[in-house]
Amino acid sequence: MELNKLQYKKGSRGHKVKVAGRGFGNGGTSGFRGQTLAHKSRLAFEGNQTALYQRVRKIGFNNYEFANNYNVITLKQLNTLNESQVDMNTLVAHRIFKNNDLPLKVIGNDKVTLAIDLKVNKITDAAKKAIEAAGGSVEILN
Repeated sequence: MELNKLQYKKGSRGHKVKVAGRGFGNGGTSGFRGQTLAHKSRLAFEGNQTALYQRVRKIGFNNYEFANNYNVITLKQLNTLNESQVDMNTLVAHRIFKNNDLPLKVIGNDKVTLAIDLKVNKITDAAKKAIEAAGGSVEILN
């Protein structure tokens, strides 16, 4: 054995293998992706302060308070009732709709088979003509 012929054992002094994405202690946090992907942030990110679109008031028109809500019934449903006198109490008894506080509106353009006397808050022109053509009458309540 001569000092000038000494060599390290193979693999004992090789470069340390990097482990990607395991924090600073293991050679970096970006996982070999470079700096651009590791530091991208979402759209409208303002450096951890509240973004502009979240700070600004949302103003505009909302129709919720002014909407006209009705209990709507069709002429097809009226045909299935087989009643000659139809008003709010009749429809509640047959469980046609759930909210008794809302006014009643009749829509549709089907043929009416019975002569119906109807008391409603609102009705379309086609529905009124169909009921009157079958010999019924329509009374509009306030």
